[in-house]
Amino acid sequence: MRSSKFSRWFLLFLLLALPGRMDAAEFSIDFEGLTPDLPGWSAQFTDENNKAEYRSASKWDVPMVFRLEGDRPHAGLKCLQWEITGKIGGLASIRPPLVPVTDREVSVSFYVRSRGFSEEGMLSVDEMKDGKDRLKIHWNVARIPVGDQWEKVEWKAVLDPATTILRVSFSFKTPPAGASFWLDDLYVAGIVGDYR
Repeated sequence: MRSSKFSRWFLLFLLLALPGRMDAAEFSIDFEGLTPDLPGWSAQFTDENNKAEYRSASKWDVPMVFRLEGDRPHAGLKCLQWEITGKIGGLASIRPPLVPVTDREVSVSFYVRSRGFSEEGMLSVDEMKDGKDRLKIHWNVARIPVGDQWEKVEWKAVLDPATTILRVSFSFKTPPAGASFWLDDLYVAGIVGDYR
């Protein structure tokens, strides 16, 4: 009985102490509370020879840069802008921090707009065990539309029972220099924790 009471108090402490919106099995990020160094966010690109370069999102300046911006967010005061500042001959991707999951059924939704892209982007999601072993790849499971008006993108799936982590990627093939992509109101249901 004592252990059960402690567990309930500890769970209540976690729910109240952790930042961000956190319900039993959902999480949303609107970029309002995110700091400019974009903790946990990463990005990579491949060149014409399929050679990949990977680093934290805030460490890029060429051929792409990421910033929090207040010009026309979907909601609130800020959104994430991804600007292509140089030539990219292959695939360019940005990833939020790994998302811990507890439910077998999950959904990922977000709002996007863009300028300068001639080809749609793609959402891909990897199912992982403990953030190390990749169990399943959901490649190009939803299109990321191009256009200057905010559009909602959503993907739903039933996960492998062994999946404990999701890795989400937003990608564009050979994006042109000068193009920009904006992301806002990222929402994941069927997860636990704050992954900012």
